[in-house]
Order: sequence, then C-alpha cells, then structure tokens
Amino acid sequence: MGNIIDLLPEMDDEEAASVVRRIFSMYLQDFGTEQIAVTFEQEQILTPVHYWASKGIRKPHKKISENPYAWNSSTVVKILNTQEYCGDIINFKTYSKSYKNKKRIANDPENIVTFKDVNPAIIERAVYEKIQEKRGKVRKRKKADGEKNIRLAYMCGLWKQSQFSFQSRQQRNYIL
Repeated sequence: MGNIIDLLPEMDDEEAASVVRRIFSMYLQDFGTEQIAVTFEQEQILTPVHYWASKGIRKPHKKISENPYAWNSSTVVKILNTQEYCGDIINFKTYSKSYKNKKRIANDPENIVTFKDVNPAIIERAVYEKIQEKRGKVRKRKKADGEKNIRLAYMCGLWKQSQFSFQSRQQRNYIL
C-alpha cells in the first residue's frame, strides 16, 4: 500500500506491454505513425481507451468512440513520446495557478523531476532515445525562402483568393 507501482496497473499488463513494444519496433522498421495505426485497425487491436474499459479501468476525460479498433496516428505518437515506458517516473509536468483554477499549465523543463529506472522497463532506454532522435529529425515544411509544400501553397493561395473575393463582395454590398 502506498507503492507507486500499485497505482499503475497497466505496468504489469503483458498484453498492453506487447502492443507498446510492437509500436516501437514497427517505428524502428520505418513504419510511419499512420501506417502503424492502419495496421492495428486492420488487425483489430483495441485502442488504449477501449482496452482500459475492457479491463474495468476508467480514465477521466477520455471519450470512447464507436469503433473500438479505430487507431489514430496521434495515439501512436503519444505512445512513442511517453518516457515512462523506460521505467521512469516523471513528476511536475503540469501545474495550476490556483486550486480554484482547474486548467493545467505545462511546466518548464527545469522544474520537471524525473526518477529513472524506478519501475520495470517496457522499452529499453537506448530504443526510446533512438526513436526520439529519429522523431526529432522529422522533416517539417520549409519557410518561403526554402523548399515549399506545393499543395499547401496552392490551397493557401485559393484561400486568400476566396477571402479577398468575399471581402470585396461585402464591400460592394455596403457601397450599393
């Protein structure tokens, strides 16, 4: 009683741990997050929220979707970014300004406290760090002075055109 491991039932769950290991393994094999999500949906692997619900674990503020196998790439990204799978405990990630204010604010990195190797690791630290390094090298859209995403630029051009024509129609209505 009072042990932090007692509060984390999913840490002892080998079925959930195997899904997490598979996500990390697939990402290292150059599967994208969307490809992993589609693969899990086709194989009908329960999403984390539905898995917790099937085990009787309620997670607050989590909407349960109609399709229990509808994985999203953002779920895969969140799993890939979770350092706790290395066996760490991370405290003070967020704070609130007052007990009356329920909004959580992200804490500065220097105020976050990490206790390493407290829990049994699901993922080796070297694998986690390799994935974080790989995720850090994700190619982002370049600015106007570099390479551009043509489709995005085209869509933005259309949006600006439609916005301009909408404004000019409004101005014409005021003039008339």
